Amino acid sequence: MHTTALQNPEGLASKYNISESRVCVAGALFDLGRYDEAIAQAEIILAENGEKQSLSHEQRAYDVLAKAHEAKASFELALIYHKQYKAISDSIFNQDIQDKVAEKDAKFDLAEHEAKIAFLDAKNENAKLIIQQKSRTILLAEIGLGLATILSIFLFFVGQKYLRQRRVLAKANTDIDTLLREIHHRVKNNLQVVSSLLSLQGRTISDKVALKASNDGKSRVRSMALIHQDLYQHDNLTGVNVKGYLVKLYKELFATYQIDEDRIQLNLDIDADTLVP
Repeated sequence: MHTTALQNPEGLASKYNISESRVCVAGALFDLGRYDEAIAQAEIILAENGEKQSLSHEQRAYDVLAKAHEAKASFELALIYHKQYKAISDSIFNQDIQDKVAEKDAKFDLAEHEAKIAFLDAKNENAKLIIQQKSRTILLAEIGLGLATILSIFLFFVGQKYLRQRRVLAKANTDIDTLLREIHHRVKNNLQVVSSLLSLQGRTISDKVALKASNDGKSRVRSMALIHQDLYQHDNLTGVNVKGYLVKLYKELFATYQIDEDRIQLNLDIDADTLVP
């Protein structure tokens, strides 16, 4: 159906619809193993009429190009297109994060504004009651008692409103904490992608010096990835247990450099301290 629509562009309502159909065709061609045709469709999406496509279409087009070139063993092109895909994906993700943070800030400002208004209203009411009580005589004591009762009821409702506002603020803090965890999760995923790319590149390296440099880079990336993994998987987002982190790190290094643990043994004497930023 998408192919027929592309052959008859007048049948599509807009260039967006044409791009959507072409993206679907490119994905279907890739699934069928027709990589050259899939590449051709994806390249048309990026260059058609010299007009900028939607970020979603560009993201999917770069994804098809990366996968198709990887399937054809064109790893350098696959890496280039994958980087473009990741850059657009991060751009979309960062925009979503900014929108959510802006929304939470607006809600927080509104709650704070309402709290200030309620506080000022209560303060004004208290001032009026004090002035009235000073001007009254003992003969108006019963009226003063009635006013005190009314004031108590008013303060009760103000207290209830304050508790509701505290719950709103607590929910906002929870949402911000969730966003922080999502950011750590995204960083961890990006580090894993870099590590995977270094591993993929290392398979094609025959020079020992270059291979060692690649493994060193991979080890550095993994050391950072382990920190982010500990941060977002636990309740504490501001510290990492030293002992647990170093145990994971040395295991990663042993695996990377294929160290025989029967020949080399590592003895650890580490205090249960915490690393902090």
